[in-house]
Amino acid sequence: MTPDRYLKLAEVQAMLGVSRSTVWRWTAENGLKVVRVGNVARIRESDLHAFLRRHETDGAKCEHSPQTDVGRIQSAADLE
Repeated sequence: MTPDRYLKLAEVQAMLGVSRSTVWRWTAENGLKVVRVGNVARIRESDLHAFLRRHETDGAKCEHSPQTDVGRIQSAADLE
């Protein structure tokens, strides 16, 4: 089993094309888990995948399906 990557909030923003306030709102209201060590906040990659799976739709209601977002996250892992 490989260890999870811990993503910076800016990485999550860029991967999903959302603002910083949206990411923080998801953590406060919708259950996106954040790992905090001192003043540093990170999102475990597996927690982000789980969050996206919990919020999947049938794809017909929105322009971008969560499956596309998950695929984008997996390919964005090579950014560093």
